[in-house]
Amino acid sequence: MSKSGFGSNDSFSGGDGANGANRASGSDEQAGGQDLGLSLTTLSRPGIHSIVPCCISQLFTALEVDNVFKIRGFAVHRVSIVGMIMEAKKASRYMMYKIDDMTAKAIEARQPLSREKVRQCVIPLPVGVYAKVLGVLQSCEGTRWLGILSIRVLEDMNELSTHTLEVVNAHMMLDQSREGVTTGKPLLEEARARAAAARVAKASSLNFIHMEVLRLIRECPHKEGKAIMELRRDLHALTEEVVTQAIEHLIMTECISATMDHQYLKIAT
Repeated sequence: MSKSGFGSNDSFSGGDGANGANRASGSDEQAGGQDLGLSLTTLSRPGIHSIVPCCISQLFTALEVDNVFKIRGFAVHRVSIVGMIMEAKKASRYMMYKIDDMTAKAIEARQPLSREKVRQCVIPLPVGVYAKVLGVLQSCEGTRWLGILSIRVLEDMNELSTHTLEVVNAHMMLDQSREGVTTGKPLLEEARARAAAARVAKASSLNFIHMEVLRLIRECPHKEGKAIMELRRDLHALTEEVVTQAIEHLIMTECISATMDHQYLKIAT
């Protein structure tokens, strides 16, 4: 897998001619243009060529006005996210992924395929790996999804840490640009950096089974939480020992909490 960064300067399009997005999944082709290692000073005035590192929860809560998404008062055009691929499949004209970074529900990401690649047997990236995505946030009938300009599997989990720090720094810079003041920022920055570091430490120790357990618990509508017996039924393809080990690991890393009688599980707050 290529270690090149993202940064294609081609705009996203749902049509077949989207040059920046028409790359076979898992390809070693590099995306031309600016790298995601760009200096974050480019965010002082976000524009059409700025890449804003985000977590998925920020994409879902971004304010949409006339098909323009705004985060902290600034219009964002291109965003980068890092998360685990929870689902991957080939549709008629695009590759569909569901990406989860544990900050919200998984977001759907679509990578358009050229006519040539539609005819070919293109294989999607594997489920259960962490990937870095550069894309454009889209919305249709109230549903938000990410139009992929570039996607690749992480080769080094340090990239997850780097992305988290980029998210913290970028959005603090947006805050400062909006407010025009820095009074009281050092303590806020330290608190956010510590929270980000804690999330990274948790995420880096999780595998696909952990993520699937987290998803089932998060999506449970019951106030008391997800019943452990129900969780085991949902994960019937796994042995009881494997599920128990996953639950114990998630409790130890403070991703979830158990009730006093250890019959129900909730996402830790």
